[in-house]
Amino acid sequence: MKSYVLSLAAKNILRNKRRTVLTFSMLVFGVSFYILLSALFEGFDRAAFESIINFESGHIKARSDKYDKDFPFDPENFMENSSAVMESIRKDPSVLGVAPRILFSAEMDNGLDDTPVLVTGIDPQADDSVFGLGEYFTDGSFDPTGAVVGADLAKEMSLYPGDPFYITFRTKAGAYYSLELWVAALLKSPDPAGNKTRIFIDIALASNVLGTPGAATEIAVKTDNLKTAAKTAERLRKRTSGVSIQSWDEMSHGFTQTMQTKGKMSQIILFFILIIAMIGIVNTVLISVFEKRKEIGTLKAIGFSDSEVRNIFVLEGAIVGFIGSLLGALLGALFNAYLSTVGLDYGAIMEGLGDDMGIGFLSIVRTTWNPEHYIVPVTLSTLASALAAYLPARRAMKMDPAEALRTT
Repeated sequence: MKSYVLSLAAKNILRNKRRTVLTFSMLVFGVSFYILLSALFEGFDRAAFESIINFESGHIKARSDKYDKDFPFDPENFMENSSAVMESIRKDPSVLGVAPRILFSAEMDNGLDDTPVLVTGIDPQADDSVFGLGEYFTDGSFDPTGAVVGADLAKEMSLYPGDPFYITFRTKAGAYYSLELWVAALLKSPDPAGNKTRIFIDIALASNVLGTPGAATEIAVKTDNLKTAAKTAERLRKRTSGVSIQSWDEMSHGFTQTMQTKGKMSQIILFFILIIAMIGIVNTVLISVFEKRKEIGTLKAIGFSDSEVRNIFVLEGAIVGFIGSLLGALLGALFNAYLSTVGLDYGAIMEGLGDDMGIGFLSIVRTTWNPEHYIVPVTLSTLASALAAYLPARRAMKMDPAEALRTT
């Protein structure tokens, strides 16, 4: 009898193809949209995370304990004992690379126009041990007497390799200073913000013109395991005094909250998809019950129990929910396969809009593959569809066989 119940449920679905296709369509669109959006959100998060780690924070960052986050480029933030701090950090067995940096704001002047820029003083060899920024230097190479200029910034200022320019800034003593530089190379990285606003010069030159010999704004650290960076940071704090040491996850608290917010948005979207699907299933099964009143009466008359009659319609809802959500998952997977390979060119989109919105993540964003994005909507859609079908199925279960057979 159980197999016959399943057979009747399947026949009910195929009997009114137009209504079934409409219900399927809602589920296919809703589930595929959820999968694509979730994969895209996760892809944006991963791209932003990689940008933070690879271009800004490293695994761990050390700053002066007097560092003022409201004025991040103020020379008063410098660590005067940066060499001693680096020596202490290098002693930890988990540390693979240590890179000092000096950051300060300046006005860039090409003789015709000027624009605000962020200048970063680096030791190129040490910096590559943490960030690998040198991989993105093009049309030349790093030179201690020149500067690496973001490609978009150079284009905006009509500068080419070999061209001279000036930067004007305040020294630690408070005096204004103008430094003549030349374009030694261009920076073409996957980070739009870096390409548009950054200049890199030799850290010794930066320290000399700022009047901060031997100092650094920050020291970035790369460890042998990103997941245990917080434990390494804790060890470094115990052995290093006078500095503030934070792991990437401690520095990226706001970013982590943003990721969690996006996750909640995906859940809300899935909730509404399920509500719409349940309404569609209730409507489909309710109509099916009214159309099949004589059949229900006949089934009861030949010995079908109330629960078996009910299960026919519950199974009808569950089958529609499962097949519809499964097709949606397959469609979502096809879109995801394309975007996870080719990617979405965020940089091109923002360039077309005329603004990069100040968001520092990789310009090519690829969606991710996460089994949870497929298992959760298919499972919940099937269960929700079966639950939605239960209420009209109870109506069928309570029908009196004689009355049902008398209906026209």
